Amino acid sequence: LARYTEGKAQAYYQNVIADDESNWTLEGYFKAIYDACFPSNFREKQCRKLERFYQSELSVKEYAAQMYDMINTIGGLDARQCVVHLFCGLNPELAIACWHMGLNPEDASWDEVVAEAENKEIVLSS
Repeated sequence: LARYTEGKAQAYYQNVIADDESNWTLEGYFKAIYDACFPSNFREKQCRKLERFYQSELSVKEYAAQMYDMINTIGGLDARQCVVHLFCGLNPELAIACWHMGLNPEDASWDEVVAEAENKEIVLSS
């Protein structure tokens, strides 16, 4: 695994893991590297950032991509929580369009919300 690391992760691997590699599980390895490379409150900060993240001037595609990346760095959110964050952060006219099409954050899929919001975005930009 060392060849796939660099910077802090590589230094941690060489200093802590390399001499005792056979006693590490893959999960333990990744957790240790994560803990070594990120501050202890990183996930908390990302959660707060997600709570304050709105579409604003971003296109639906940009907004969804950035939110997806943020959600992946946090981890531990289920699909429903992700859709709720996505839906609630859309610009109001796009969220309303989703509601009008029968979508709501409690039962719509991520792809359904993105597709409908993109369709409405196209209509509004015409």
